[in-house]
Amino acid sequence: MQAVIKIERPRTFIENVWTCGPVRQLQAFEVVRELTDSTQAHLLQQFLAYFERRLGSDRFDLIDQLAGGGVALAIRFEQRMPGIVLVVQGTNGSTMRRFVQLGMELLEDELTRQEAKERPRKSKYRNLETIGLGKDLFAAQVGAALVLSNVEKELQLALDLYLDGPEKGLAARPGFLDVRNAIGSGSLSWGWLDLEAVRKAPGAAEIFAAKRNDANLTVLFGGLLDVARRSPFLCAGLYPCDHGFLVSFRMPRGRDGMPQELSAHVPLSCQSGSKPLLKPKNVIFSTSFYLDLAKFFTERGKLFNAEQVKAIDEFDKKSATVLAGTPFSKLVGMAGPYQRIVVVHQDQSIYKTVPSVRLPAFALVTQMREPERFGKRMEVVLRSAAIFAGLLAPLKLAEEQYGATHIVGYRFSEDRKSRDPMKDFLFNFSPCFARVGDQFVASSTVELCRELIDVLRQQKEAKATGGSAVVCSEMYASAVAALLEARKDRLFTQIILDQAMPPDQASREIASLLEWVRGLGSLRAESRYGRNDFRYDITFETSRVGATHRPANHLP
Repeated sequence: MQAVIKIERPRTFIENVWTCGPVRQLQAFEVVRELTDSTQAHLLQQFLAYFERRLGSDRFDLIDQLAGGGVALAIRFEQRMPGIVLVVQGTNGSTMRRFVQLGMELLEDELTRQEAKERPRKSKYRNLETIGLGKDLFAAQVGAALVLSNVEKELQLALDLYLDGPEKGLAARPGFLDVRNAIGSGSLSWGWLDLEAVRKAPGAAEIFAAKRNDANLTVLFGGLLDVARRSPFLCAGLYPCDHGFLVSFRMPRGRDGMPQELSAHVPLSCQSGSKPLLKPKNVIFSTSFYLDLAKFFTERGKLFNAEQVKAIDEFDKKSATVLAGTPFSKLVGMAGPYQRIVVVHQDQSIYKTVPSVRLPAFALVTQMREPERFGKRMEVVLRSAAIFAGLLAPLKLAEEQYGATHIVGYRFSEDRKSRDPMKDFLFNFSPCFARVGDQFVASSTVELCRELIDVLRQQKEAKATGGSAVVCSEMYASAVAALLEARKDRLFTQIILDQAMPPDQASREIASLLEWVRGLGSLRAESRYGRNDFRYDITFETSRVGATHRPANHLP
C-alpha cells in the first residue's frame, strides 16, 4: 500500500467534532433544521434505531464495539484502478457478526423490493467466508474486524495478512517506526503517503527535478519540492487542542542537504523564518513569509534551465523601461527577504462618495536591505505609476506627515462632472506608500497605512522578533463577521429572494449567521523547515464564546 488513513478512536473523533462550538451552532440555521427534518434524515434515524434495538446498545456504545480498535483506509496506486481496503476493527466479535448479519438481511430485503437480479455472492478464501456485492465491493468478517475492498485481490491480500501474521504488513516495513515517531501520540486520526511511490508516478520526475520545465513551481514551491524529493514519506495527524484542532503535515527532511540556491525560500542560516504578523484593527487576513526574490536572479543558472534563464534576462532588461530606469533584479536586490501582507475591513473612508461595492483594504510591507536606495527608487517607480494611472481616472497627489513618517498618497476626484459612474469602485482606494525605518509600506488606503505605521512602531519598541516559521498566516472570523454585517442589507435581500423567507425570519437567520461566523475564531497556518524535518501546521481555534472547552494535549 502507498497511502493509509487511520482514525485511532472513532468515538472520541466523532465526539470531539460534534461538540465543537461551530458545529453545534449550525443547528440554529433554518437550512440545517430543514435538512435534519428531511425524509432522508428520518430514514437514517430509523436505520440507526433499528440497529440499536436489535443489537441492544445505543449508537455510541455500538461505535466502541464495532470500531473501538480503529478504522483504517489503505490505498494502492500501482493498478489501473486504485485498490482500496477499508478495515473496521471492533472490540466485540459477536456484536460484529450480528451487525453483519443484520446488514445482509436489510440488503436482501431492499434488493427484493427493487426486484434486482443481482444478489450478494458468498464464497470461500482460505476457509474464510467472503461476500461479493456487484463488481466493485467485496467484504469479509475476520474476528472482530470487517474488511471491505473495491478489488477482490486486495481483499484477499488483506486476509492473507490476518491469517499469516503482520510480518508482511505496513507496520513491519523498514522505516515505518519513523512514521509513527513523526506522527507522535495524541492524534485522533493520522495518514501516511509513500513519497518514493509518488516519485515513480508518470510525470513526477519532471516535478521533482532540480531544473523543471515549469518555472512557476520553482518560484512558488522550490523549497517544499526539494524536501519532498529527499523525504521517504509524508505523514499527517489531527490533534485536539484548546478550543479547536491542529492538522499537522510532516516530512523527515529539512534544511540539511538543501541546495544553497533554495535559500530563496528558506533561510539556511540562523535567521528568523518570518517577521511578526501585522494585526491592525478589524484584520481579516495577515501573512508573513520569507521570500528572497533576489536569489532567483543571482542563482538563476542553478534554479532554471537555459531557456528560462534567457527569458529571465530579457524580462529584466525590459523591466527597466516600466520601473523608471531600474531593472527589476536591482530593485529586489535592495529589498529584503521578509514580506508581510495584511487585509482588513474598514468602515471609514476619506471619501464622501460611498462605492456600490465595498472592498477590504490591503497592504504589502517589505523589509529593506538598503532602506535609502530602495525607498528612493520605489518612490520614483510609484510616482511614475500614479502619473500613468491619472490618465485613466482623475487622480491627485495628497502627501501628509503622520508623526515622524511622510506618507505619499493619491486620491480619486469626487468631482461629479469628471467622475465616471461606472468606476465608483475606485473610491475603495486611496493608494499610498511610506517608509518606517527599514520597512516599506504600500497600502490601498491611507487609513490602513496610518494604522500600520503605528503597529510597526509598536513592534519596534517592543523589539518583537519573528518565529521559526518561514510562512505564517492567520485569518480572523471576527473581522469577516464585521465585513458581513456591513453588507447586512444586501444579505437580507438575498435571503428573502433565494429562500422565500418572511422578513422577520430572514433577520433571525442573518443574526444566526453572524453569531456563527464570530464563533469560528481563527485559522492559523505555519510552515517550518527544521534541520532534519519539515512541518506544515494548520490550527483551527474557535472563539472562546460558545466554544466547548477541552484540556490541551501535549502535542509532539
